[in-house]
Amino acid sequence: VNRTNSSCRATFRENTYCRTSFHRAMSSSCCPPGSHDIPLLNAVDSKSTGSLLDLDGTPVYYAAPTNSGSKGILVYTDVWGFQTRIHTLCDYLADNGSFHVICPDCFRGETKGDHPDDFVEWLRRTPYDPIVAQDTSVCMEYLRREKSVTEFGTIGFCWGAWAIGRSSSAGLPWKAAVGLHPTFKVERLAFHGDDVALMKQISCPLLLLPAENDLDYTKPDSPEIREITQRGGKSILFPEMVHGWTTRGDASDEKITRDTKKALHETLNFLISHV
Repeated sequence: VNRTNSSCRATFRENTYCRTSFHRAMSSSCCPPGSHDIPLLNAVDSKSTGSLLDLDGTPVYYAAPTNSGSKGILVYTDVWGFQTRIHTLCDYLADNGSFHVICPDCFRGETKGDHPDDFVEWLRRTPYDPIVAQDTSVCMEYLRREKSVTEFGTIGFCWGAWAIGRSSSAGLPWKAAVGLHPTFKVERLAFHGDDVALMKQISCPLLLLPAENDLDYTKPDSPEIREITQRGGKSILFPEMVHGWTTRGDASDEKITRDTKKALHETLNFLISHV
């Protein structure tokens, strides 16, 4: 184990960047204007119960289910990595869904906050192949070998939805996928690809949970979502939320807390139904 929750929080407090630098670079951000950006202190994990592991150089967070089972969920973070409430969200899925939940830190401790002036270039340094693909493979192999997992679902927050798209197009056998405030735009922004086409390549049942300011093609009633529903998926809009609310929103805000709980409830039910 290379890192602890306390060291992650200490690193967060040492960052001295300010919000204005992000507004200047908003046009080159994967997140839409008006999003929750810099995680507040109350959005950083403080009560997580899982384990930080090092799997052959891949830092991961693992949350064990309360009951033994053969189903696993791989969670892809947003561009803030482990410096959000991502660990406690993993704990929730493990505790309430009897899933083995594993989450790699594909950015190796760095975050968007470390790259206010070269954000897009930083994204390009974490391509799907080889970095994200290798981290995914290491996580799945660990769950197969050590936890006897035989079936997998996946969840992606923001950037993580792009990782789901790329992994699905690479043929990974996901039983179901969930994208919370999804940002497939990474494909176009950093890799000059077609983000809508990437989303359509997700062949398993797909649940999208967009905020009001997320891209229209991820929302209910869009032509793209009508195609997704034919494969067992759906989209649920959170009209009072802005992008990033589940991982980075102010936990003292009653509406954010309410809709975070609702999003997790929808995620859990979808995964239980399909994985």
